[in-house]
Amino acid sequence: MEIDGTYKFKLRENTIMAEKRGLYDKKNITEVLKNSKNLKFEKNHYVYTYNKIIKHFSILTHPISNNKIIDEDKLIDWLVIGNSIVYSWMPTIFNIGGKKNNGDDSLKFIRNIKNETIQPILENFTYIKEGKVTDKQLEPLRVFINNSVVGMSKFLHFSFPYEYPIWDSKVESNLSYNFDSKKYCLSKNNQHRVNNLKNYMTYRESCKQIIEKDDNADYLFDKFNNKSDFNQTGKMRKIEYILFSNNIKKDNK
Repeated sequence: MEIDGTYKFKLRENTIMAEKRGLYDKKNITEVLKNSKNLKFEKNHYVYTYNKIIKHFSILTHPISNNKIIDEDKLIDWLVIGNSIVYSWMPTIFNIGGKKNNGDDSLKFIRNIKNETIQPILENFTYIKEGKVTDKQLEPLRVFINNSVVGMSKFLHFSFPYEYPIWDSKVESNLSYNFDSKKYCLSKNNQHRVNNLKNYMTYRESCKQIIEKDDNADYLFDKFNNKSDFNQTGKMRKIEYILFSNNIKKDNK
């Protein structure tokens, strides 16, 4: 579907408003976490599989994280197998580069996009692993993973759970809730904001600030006390879990 100029302008305007309101800044995220009262802890598919996926990803990342010279085949295993697992948490299937294979041999298809995506990912892997990465350096990874910032965020979180938070439409939508007016301050049709890499990077940096630089933030995680399913879960996942699971509107009637 072709998007007309007026609609494109509205999408752009909506994203600018999110930036101006500081929706993804530390202050707003902390406010939303603080006001998330009636959190439900359900033993659903995501809770049950989370630690199992983290464990499997540690096996995938080990050969490329602990060697000075990265084996390209191991990197491709990490990308292809890892994202095939990640997309069990997504409502669609994983297509490399966001494109259907059209019956081509998978290895041939990967070779065809090697210079476009895989080579830049290989070159930037150390920065990605250490979390010292720019949105420009992450762009080839986003392209590889269905052109999806959401899919990329889940892949990065499972690979390096203390560096990258998960991000999706529900997380973003809950960050746009205004507690004074008790209304969402931006359209809930938020795919254009969710698939904006710059927005994700701002959100990620804010999450890291809450965890690493706010000595008074521990109370935000009291909700997880005595929750055995989260004993081995880091704060990065806990922030996203609160933002995703909470029904803010219901809590703040």
